[in-house]
Amino acid sequence: MNCTPALERRPAQTPSLEDIWRALANDQLLPWFQAIVELPSRRVIAAEALARWRHPALGILPPASFVPALEARGMLRQLTELMLEKSLYSCLDWRRQGFDLPVSVNLGAESLLDPELPSRLLQQLRILNLPASCLILEFNSRMLRSHQAAAGFMLPALHAAGFGVAADDFSPDDGWLPPAASVLKLARGCAQNLASHHQPRAALSAILSQARRRNAAVVAIGVENESECAALAALGCNAAQGYLFAPPMSPSEFSEWISSG
Repeated sequence: MNCTPALERRPAQTPSLEDIWRALANDQLLPWFQAIVELPSRRVIAAEALARWRHPALGILPPASFVPALEARGMLRQLTELMLEKSLYSCLDWRRQGFDLPVSVNLGAESLLDPELPSRLLQQLRILNLPASCLILEFNSRMLRSHQAAAGFMLPALHAAGFGVAADDFSPDDGWLPPAASVLKLARGCAQNLASHHQPRAALSAILSQARRRNAAVVAIGVENESECAALAALGCNAAQGYLFAPPMSPSEFSEWISSG
């Protein structure tokens, strides 16, 4: 069964520069949220912010429709700042509802190379009266390997400031654990390969053991069925996200969903 909705299967759009500026000016770019759940309790422990474009003519568009165009035009920083701001306000709303859920936001190389990042983020949080622990900052693992010197400075600095630090798209075959990462997010497909016995269990088990020694959580993404969930739990994986638990939702839908649970 294909659990992926039409939103994720829609062909990538090719927006013009005018379209992108209009989207930014008219507040059309926003985060949707997907739950991260603890295994095996299924308790929601965090949410990942996923960028979406609320296009006036085409509806809700996935990142593939606009992120490459933003990157090509050097505009990823604007998207990152927007996602951070909107995600923190959603986090504030959840806390007002009684849900102390951290939000995970993806950052790019421009953030990793910004020495002022920790102080700027702490200032944003002070304005909203939110603790640093409410924010998990995700960096792509391949990007971290490409900028190991910057990662060696930035990740410990963010960790020391109280933020969660996640290495996204992590493969058990990588062999390099990013410094000060409090979360390892397994590459998409690890859960499926593990359940079908195509993923070497020894490699994943070794990564889980290393993570435990470092007190880092391991999150599997793209989990779509119970066999994948059971295989991960048997190896001691901490948490997961995927359509088995909940799809990405708009801010209002996610708030309603956590309240009804």
